[in-house]
Formats: sequence, structure tokens, C-alpha cells
Amino acid sequence: MTSHLSRLADTAPEAYKAHIDIASPAHGTTVELSQAHSALFSAQLCGDGVALRLTGSTLVAPFDATVTFIAEAGTEVCLRSQQGVQLMMSLQPDPEALHGQGVRCQVGKGQQVSQGQVLISVDLPSVNRTLQNPLWTLTVPNSMRMQTVVPHYGQVQQGQDKVLSLYL
Repeated sequence: MTSHLSRLADTAPEAYKAHIDIASPAHGTTVELSQAHSALFSAQLCGDGVALRLTGSTLVAPFDATVTFIAEAGTEVCLRSQQGVQLMMSLQPDPEALHGQGVRCQVGKGQQVSQGQVLISVDLPSVNRTLQNPLWTLTVPNSMRMQTVVPHYGQVQQGQDKVLSLYL
């Protein structure tokens, strides 16, 4: 028996069938972006997305991409896929409070990265001691070019579970 959702997907306009799923870059729990500590992210001024409460110690590339930006402290990295999808991963709140400790970037600006490649190593106990309720925001700065961005909430496994579905 075909489910109601399957029938809806089969009859959806072609424009909504073309989509890209973004796999989780880390182990953790995704929550609404509105829980981000920065108004820039919670108000979605940096694009649609989710916030991720880490339980693991690394963030990996969720797709093959070029690194387009890295914050000096390694607390933010931006990627661009060959299809033009942009993804910004940013530690909240107040990453400057870490004073360069607890987060180590493993890649350089302009570098080509492969899906699953480690981008950032996190000393989770150190970060959790220094920052109150740390979250990584995962946003799509060019989400206004998409038909829609669908966030997925709950526990996620790095590289296995999707955190966002982008409908092109």
C-alpha cells in the first residue's frame, strides 16, 4: 500500500522534485534555528537552516565542496558545492570567548574538500565549559534562490542523517 506522503511526492510539480539533501556534518541533535544565540541566525538573516548541539568531536564536509571562508579562530567555515549550494557552519554564542582554544580548523580557504573530510575538530568538554549552551548554526546563505529549505530536527549521526533538504 502506498502511503499518502508517497502519493503526494509522486504528484508534486517537477520544480519540487529536484532537491539536494544535506547530511549532518556531526553527531548531535538538531533544533530550530530560532534557538541560536545570535539574532543574525535566529532571525534567518544568514539564510535558512538549523542549529546543531554537538555530541561528537568533529565537523565534516557534508558534500564535495570548496572552502570559501574560514574565521580566524576556526569557529566558522563556509562551503560551496559545484552546484552552487552554499553552507555556513558557525559556532554560537560568542566564539571569541574561546580565545582560540577548543576548536581547530583542519582545512584552508580555497581548498577542495570531499564529503566526509574533517573540517573542524572540537574539544567538546573545553567548549562546553567555556560557552553556555553552545550550538553550531548550519545555514544556507543563498537559500533565497531555492524553492524551499526543509529542516530536519532530532538526533543525527554524522554523514548519515539529513539535516536539510534543499528544493531547487
